[in-house]
Amino acid sequence: AARGTRAPASFADAAPGGGSRETAPPGLPAAPSPRGTPAPLVAAVALVGLSSLGALALARRLAVLRRLAECLRRPGERPPPPDARTAWAEALLGPLADEERLEWIDATNRLLWRSLRDAGAAGPLPAVTLVRVGRDGVELLLDSPRAATDGFVAADGGRRWVLDPGLRLDEVQALGAGCGRFLPALVPLGDDGASSYLLPLGPGRRLVIEGDPDDCRRALTAVLVALRTLPWAEETGVELVGIAPPPAAERSYQLSPSSYAELADLAARAAAPRPDERLRAAFTPAVVVVVGGAAPLDEEVLGSVGAHAGVVSLGGQGSDHLVLDETGAVLEPLGLSLAPARPTPEQLRLVDDLLAAAAAPATLVPAGTPGDADEPGALPRAPGPVEIRLLAGEVHLAGDGIHAVPDAARAVEVCAYVALHGGAVELEELRHTVFRRADGGTAAPSRVANVCSAARRALGRGPTGHPYLPAATAGHLRLDPAVTLDAQRFCRLAVAARRLPPADALDTLVHALGLVGPGRLVLPRWAWFAAEGHARALIAAVVDAAHHCAQLALAAGDPARARWAVEQGRLAEPASELLTRDLLAACADGDDLPGAHAAYAALEGALEGLAGAEPSSATRALHATLTAAPPCAGTGGGDGKRRPLGS
Repeated sequence: AARGTRAPASFADAAPGGGSRETAPPGLPAAPSPRGTPAPLVAAVALVGLSSLGALALARRLAVLRRLAECLRRPGERPPPPDARTAWAEALLGPLADEERLEWIDATNRLLWRSLRDAGAAGPLPAVTLVRVGRDGVELLLDSPRAATDGFVAADGGRRWVLDPGLRLDEVQALGAGCGRFLPALVPLGDDGASSYLLPLGPGRRLVIEGDPDDCRRALTAVLVALRTLPWAEETGVELVGIAPPPAAERSYQLSPSSYAELADLAARAAAPRPDERLRAAFTPAVVVVVGGAAPLDEEVLGSVGAHAGVVSLGGQGSDHLVLDETGAVLEPLGLSLAPARPTPEQLRLVDDLLAAAAAPATLVPAGTPGDADEPGALPRAPGPVEIRLLAGEVHLAGDGIHAVPDAARAVEVCAYVALHGGAVELEELRHTVFRRADGGTAAPSRVANVCSAARRALGRGPTGHPYLPAATAGHLRLDPAVTLDAQRFCRLAVAARRLPPADALDTLVHALGLVGPGRLVLPRWAWFAAEGHARALIAAVVDAAHHCAQLALAAGDPARARWAVEQGRLAEPASELLTRDLLAACADGDDLPGAHAAYAALEGALEGLAGAEPSSATRALHATLTAAPPCAGTGGGDGKRRPLGS
């Protein structure tokens, strides 16, 4: 959904399933049945065995880790490619990273914080027992009737607060900007066919999972995956008893091993009675204790620490019980029937592999090998009579004789696939890759033939009347060499520049970077394009070429050209630390202290939004050097002037 859409439209088809089970608890009536769940979300849920919100959180986390790896990448490094199985799984999850449901939940949570603070009502704060996300938006179920505050509409006599349906997402985000989360520890429980449900864990709330031991362990692992991947979980301290934490490379630092002795100490330190301080500071840390594995239940310690933290356990005494059976689960005492997440061991291995691949550290790779580029006299500066454009805004065909055809986007995709695979592919390979269905099947041969015919019509014919995409022969489809792909031309120019004299290299890189834009580089979301690593490689290539161009421009005494190169590279990755350092150097050459401060602040802000990261020590040191106060005359500073970097 577009960022400007209103809430009800953004929550259509919140969860997979055939329809509402009409089993909502008192005060929270069942949401309408969905009109049809989007196929990508159905496929993602089936792939990883998580709830719909869990699958969205995983997709978002993978995208964050991938972006963070690119942002903090150093010259000459590349993240290692994942195996084919993991790469395809990540590609299928990729489009879900842009789905806005998690943003709606978080924005509502922050608006609730602000609304309650501004209301300044005396007495205890409202207790939210359950959160539902469905076609009607975000709804809060309260333990007792309360008059709704600004931004919310009361229903069922005040037992239920619904986010004002007249608000757009950008409006909700603006209203809650800079505010804390009133419910800092929201954990998805599952779906009911029309909506998704989250339990607000906090002091006095203990979720007990009951049922078949194997099912319970699988449901608990789904909770742990959520706590590893949800964007708001980064501000939650998760104490694990009997459970190993995820690898450090994953940056899920909020999950840490603990023990009953540590929990007892935590309870003792928090034992002093104090008022509810959730509205006093924008960051209100929450603690969640998860007990699993073979750890026995120490009810005395869990009872004491549970007064100050949320608890999740297999069995025991709790305020909320998720009772599992063969067909689903019931959340007691509300009596809510839902389908919980119970990933299989194979699905959990896939989740771990996905996170490990996305968090894998970058390694040095060769800068280029012979044969990667043409000789200097044959550089591909000009496009062919027809060119497939991936770098210049919306993906399209450019050139004389291009014909408009139905299903043009699919036709361009076929052309790009053939171009990226040596100019010739087998039709069966094309059918199983480009026409791969969400359920794992493939399109009918007639569908492939229709799109290939559309692509042939779209490309047109050459000067001699020959088609640029001849009809398939012997099961193969071939693209005329005269048809070029701008991404391939870009990469060949960038690699060739590494072997040219500085002045020629700078001119070549300027030409290559001119192929990018205007506007932010938005690469196609084709599953095969992501799974084969083309998207990541192309973003890295643009950033590296921009860095190379900026360095050559600075060496030539042209900071303005260096800044232009940085801006072109930022079209691919706005938060690249590599390009920020180039910009800092350009600011130093131009004695632009405010520009250096602004560049560093922008990098800090961007990285904070990516798993709470921060600039590397090298970039912090460079910024500190460039922005240090100039030495005073007579104290060893020479003429007292600040020396730009490289002077």
